[in-house]
Amino acid sequence: MQEVRARGAGESSGPGLAEVLDTAVATLTGPGLVVLVGGPGSGRSGALRRLGEAFRGPVLAGGGLAMLRTVPGFALARAVRARLPLHDHALLVEAVRSRVRNGLLLLDDLQWADAATLAAVVDLARYCRVAVALRTPHQIDVTGLRRVAAAWVRLPPLSDEEAADVARRAAPGLSAVAVAEVVRRAGGIPLAVRALAHRAASGAAGTDAARHSPARAVTAD
Repeated sequence: MQEVRARGAGESSGPGLAEVLDTAVATLTGPGLVVLVGGPGSGRSGALRRLGEAFRGPVLAGGGLAMLRTVPGFALARAVRARLPLHDHALLVEAVRSRVRNGLLLLDDLQWADAATLAAVVDLARYCRVAVALRTPHQIDVTGLRRVAAAWVRLPPLSDEEAADVARRAAPGLSAVAVAEVVRRAGGIPLAVRALAHRAASGAAGTDAARHSPARAVTAD
């Protein structure tokens, strides 16, 4: 297994996130499993989505949900959009394999998957291209995933440059000063960058509206 950690904020050595994702895409030229690992708000879902966008072929995307983590096979059923034979492991694997075929199976939030799904993912990696996102910390047994994974990618906090790019895409109208403040406060966490950028944009819009409101003009007169 290839275990990779993308270069984090303030680090001068090691591959960047884009390079790591390129490596993951190259790994998925044939059957295999790529696991994207990171903490809350680390951009796992976005990185998984980028893998799907880079893949040339059909993509079947699903994933776990906290409130449904005890429902057998839920993450897989979401992906293939079909009822699955959950009473038999071999039939479950074959049912998913026959639908994925030469495509790519994406499973987000694997930390909320049940035991049947985890066991199926391990065997599916022998026949299909599979990429999953896993939040840390978690309470699942990843022994089987580690055994079959072709790549285990740890996502670090964003660099200042990457965070600024996320902020500008989330709120294109932000000034350079506002973007720098968002980056400073977000601590390299993509979710925080987007939330703070949207809040800053809303605040700026509110300020502009108040500045040009009729009530303000009357008051000024």
